[in-house]
Amino acid sequence: MKGISARQQGDTYQERAFWLYACRLFRRHTTVAKVGYEITDVPHFDDVAVIYSEPILNVRGEPISADYYQFRWHSDQAGSLTCDAMIDPSFMNSQRTSLLQRLHEAVTTTTTRSQCGRFTFVTTWGVPQSDALAKLISGRDNEIRLDTLFDSGSASRFKKLRQKWSAHLDVDEVELRRTLACLRLYVNSPSLDALTRRLSDDLVTAGLRPIEYGKRSHPYESLIRRLHAEGRSIFSMTDIQSICEQEELWVGTDIDHDTPLVGIRSFLRFAEHMEDEVDHMLDLVGLFDGRQIEAEEHWNAEVGPRIHEFITGTVAPLGRFRLQLSAHSSIAFAAGYELDPKSGVTISLLQNSAGGSSVWELSATSAAHRENLWKVSELDINQEGCDVGIVLSVTHNACTEVLDYVQGHLPQVGRMLVFTVQPDVGPTSVTDGYHAWDLAREVVSVVREKRPQHAAMGPLHVFGAAPNGLIFFLGRLARSLGPIQLYEHEFESDQPVRYRQSLSLPPTTI
Repeated sequence: MKGISARQQGDTYQERAFWLYACRLFRRHTTVAKVGYEITDVPHFDDVAVIYSEPILNVRGEPISADYYQFRWHSDQAGSLTCDAMIDPSFMNSQRTSLLQRLHEAVTTTTTRSQCGRFTFVTTWGVPQSDALAKLISGRDNEIRLDTLFDSGSASRFKKLRQKWSAHLDVDEVELRRTLACLRLYVNSPSLDALTRRLSDDLVTAGLRPIEYGKRSHPYESLIRRLHAEGRSIFSMTDIQSICEQEELWVGTDIDHDTPLVGIRSFLRFAEHMEDEVDHMLDLVGLFDGRQIEAEEHWNAEVGPRIHEFITGTVAPLGRFRLQLSAHSSIAFAAGYELDPKSGVTISLLQNSAGGSSVWELSATSAAHRENLWKVSELDINQEGCDVGIVLSVTHNACTEVLDYVQGHLPQVGRMLVFTVQPDVGPTSVTDGYHAWDLAREVVSVVREKRPQHAAMGPLHVFGAAPNGLIFFLGRLARSLGPIQLYEHEFESDQPVRYRQSLSLPPTTI
């Protein structure tokens, strides 16, 4: 029975993933022409297909005409994807073909028709940090780091791996590279519940009826199963809308198409298709490897100037817009810094949280209306230090880790102001845009009151575990605080030092 239940939940994951991609058909600037389910013309990577109206470019600048997905959902975290698992048929519950062999067959079969297919393997399992594969999956777009794997140096740590994989496929290294160039590996993919929450938000945006939580049945799952049984596997936007109208799942959308949408992203997770949604986008992904910046100097030499140019040259002249931030907190802060209240723009934010997506609307002149917003503590760190630092504990308690870092690495910081949101720290502790604005205003007020002003003082050191919307609002109000040094928490790092300096404000390179 457990095996049957796991297989059914795996089917559910695939079905909901299909609808997630089908929602892309209705995006504002979509490049998706058709979406497929259990297609027949591509072997193995046939669970979901996304076919583009015109080729998109991958991170290497190569055209992609279609993305093909294979999903492997697991009921637990008892296993992992490794270099050896890539060539082990049992990992795919097969006696004959491994994941790498399936990829090679898919690439070889489709190459004669198109040079532009890309194949994505999605698994809820992760990759052990001790396995070489962890060093080969790029944090930028989840592709294989070909230059790393095919390092020609005689002492390359990946030489034996190339030989093993080439022998497994019975191909030379040129053919192996061509095959792997078409692969993306999405590991630690969202849980079924997380996928469902994201789908519900996307259904609303697409004009489809959202999922009703608590119901035993899911109309979209049964619908795609019935359509597949009828022999239908490829769908356009018109097809989906017509079908959903017949099934009373189409409700239309009241999205304000007169308000420009602006997006800023520095990582791709949950923002891979931002260009489908927004009218103007600043894409900083190329400067990062996952969440880690490729070179520390990029923060002030590249990131800061690009934000300034984008905000002042493209965004501020719009006057009114909605902002979507899929970016590091330092970037959210800097974007707000460039759009201080004197800029005269009207901004609403699309905020993603554990409770789903919501729009944070407010006026920059809104008055504070809450009391007991923060618990504020003052801690003396170093009697010789002149600088002041602040730490915001909102989504989780960051105080202990930040204080350890400051004491060990920032001797110039003499005092820390610790802000803990009231009544409880947690992922839903900020209720809306007005609440976030009030929290930001209170932080600025307290810092201005408690931070001494004298010539020897350095920048205000800012650490935060908070929603990007709150960080953005804090940035909007921060010009009155003098020089600021921001820091990033390296979530995916296995290094003992988990904080790094990021942007310095005001920018010094412009």
